[in-house]
Amino acid sequence: MMRRNMLLLLLIFSLAANVFFVGSYIVAHRRAAAMHDRGKRVAAVVKTLHLSDGQQKIFLRLKKQTARVRNRYWRQARADRLELWRLLTSPHREQNREQMDRVIHKMAVAREKYHKEIRDIIGQFIDCLGNNQRQRFYKLSSENRKMLSALFSG
Repeated sequence: MMRRNMLLLLLIFSLAANVFFVGSYIVAHRRAAAMHDRGKRVAAVVKTLHLSDGQQKIFLRLKKQTARVRNRYWRQARADRLELWRLLTSPHREQNREQMDRVIHKMAVAREKYHKEIRDIIGQFIDCLGNNQRQRFYKLSSENRKMLSALFSG
């Protein structure tokens, strides 16, 4: 009898733990999905900053521009990394040193250009905001950098 009660108690405990685990997973998954939903992120920023229709159009145009800049950069960076890897793993690695240095320099210049373009795009957005909106933008960016970063990068 004691053994049966112990098994029943373990079964109940196991069931409760599994329900808790599944419930926690579902809640975490929904929260993560909400942050990955671009529409929700955009809507949250529009609401928080009280963007006018014109400002929303500017924001969406700049967001698309950011995506084009990012995609162009990553395509080139991938090609450069593959070229560097090819040179690095070549049997003639020592003779390829100058070529590798050129590829590394090209990658560094491209990265700097990319960051400057993104800086200018975000600057254009900030410039279209009113003073109160800028303050809210700065506050939002300091409180939730991941969300803001995802807005312009994703």
